[in-house]
Amino acid sequence: MIGTEGQVRLVDGNGYSSGRVEIYHNGVWGTVCDDSFGISNAIVICRQLGFSSAADYFCCAHYGRGNGTIWLDNVSCNGSESSISSCNHNSWGSHDCGHNEDVGVACINAFWSPNSTAFEFLFITQFNIARIAFLSVKDCITQIKSSRSRTYSNSKRLLLGHYTRKMER
Repeated sequence: MIGTEGQVRLVDGNGYSSGRVEIYHNGVWGTVCDDSFGISNAIVICRQLGFSSAADYFCCAHYGRGNGTIWLDNVSCNGSESSISSCNHNSWGSHDCGHNEDVGVACINAFWSPNSTAFEFLFITQFNIARIAFLSVKDCITQIKSSRSRTYSNSKRLLLGHYTRKMER
């Protein structure tokens, strides 16, 4: 698949919203190393792909090892960048990684339903797709708190931030 400079894609995940991160540079698709990778980086990647945010990120070739070029290492985003290539990182192709360190992400969409007062949360992972509606963010957070996973912890932070922005409008 031919891409455009700086384009990202997710490979070997659920085929839509999760997978190994690959970026197109100088006519070649390559991977991103998990060194110094954090949720802010994942959020930028997911937003670049058209999602509202990231639910989680994964180290250690969670979605399998890529092959060929490793383009980015030591990526550091603050979360407001429009693309992962706009974040701080080593120069293109400069890394101390193997493909056993390819990073992956899981992206999500969260939104208010325009036809109701319910908060709807669309959570998509490699395992399932769930659309959950709650009458309040408090009810939603109560449900999320029942899980101890990092994914739900990140989702809680996203929901609170999204809810706060909606209420300020």
